[in-house]
Amino acid sequence: MPVISGLQEGLAGDELFKVCGILNGTCNFILSKIEATGADFDKTLAEAQTLGFAEADPTDDLEGLDARAKLAILARSAYAATCRRSRLRAERFAALSPWISTTPTNSAVRSADFLAEVHGKHLLAQVKPTLVALTSPLARVQGSQTL
Repeated sequence: MPVISGLQEGLAGDELFKVCGILNGTCNFILSKIEATGADFDKTLAEAQTLGFAEADPTDDLEGLDARAKLAILARSAYAATCRRSRLRAERFAALSPWISTTPTNSAVRSADFLAEVHGKHLLAQVKPTLVALTSPLARVQGSQTL
């Protein structure tokens, strides 16, 4: 993940309070396609597999496990925190089509979003689908891109 060198070198003297972004291109491809076209979840997953964005067994992506593993690495880099993957919350991304169809028009759904932020001496870190304002740079991340 290219962001790690930025965290370790470029921001080494700064204190970070919040880090968020998109870590999973497979889920982002699926959710942005459903959002843009109203496509069926299963058909979009099959298309992602055909295009090589999704593994033959996409379980780790759809269960948030891939993004959770990446988040543990980022939390260690950003906050020097010891994060065990098993203790990080990861929400499922499968079967979100009904949720996307009710998305407010001023928001976009982005997948495999992660959030890590400090609350006092406590670190909150989780992976979940998230609504972001259309004015956010995250809303412009389409397809299999990550940010």
